[in-house]
Amino acid sequence: MWRRRRIIDEIEALEREIDRMFEEFLYGKPMWDPAVGCFEPLTHMEELEDKIIVTVGEIDRMFEEFLYGKPMWDPAVGCFEPLTHMEELEDKIIVTVDLPYVRREDIILDVTPDSLRIEARMERPIRYERWGTVQRRCEFKGFKKEVKLPSEVVPEASKAKFKHGYLIVELPKKATRHKIEVE
Repeated sequence: MWRRRRIIDEIEALEREIDRMFEEFLYGKPMWDPAVGCFEPLTHMEELEDKIIVTVGEIDRMFEEFLYGKPMWDPAVGCFEPLTHMEELEDKIIVTVDLPYVRREDIILDVTPDSLRIEARMERPIRYERWGTVQRRCEFKGFKKEVKLPSEVVPEASKAKFKHGYLIVELPKKATRHKIEVE
């Protein structure tokens, strides 16, 4: 819900910017240049057109992110985003990651108190001869993903197991409550 609100607020701000640009074009800048002795509508139109193109591109990007989410691949880097599942228990967070065609020694995990970064190189690259709308050749060599954790964890006490293409990372939560025994 908060993500939708943030995107809607950004779109409304961009709409206000477009309205301001049109008002500036129509009423703010004079189109008659007395020094030159002619009208200059085209220079103002070109400036306005450039600003509108940038603004519309930004709106398109926000709508795509809102409707479809972030893509699970990056052909420029050659990485997939692996499928992940996060389960929050009372004392720990368990993150399960699907990493096919990966060996245990090719996995790099970086844990901070609020995030987990996963990078893994594949044994062999996956190639597509016709990828995307442009139909170009593409090759993926690994996986990369950063997971934001719902609670703070203790990075030093984290454990990871890798078996049959599945990585299971156990991240113990930082203790916020302490039980006190009454004597």
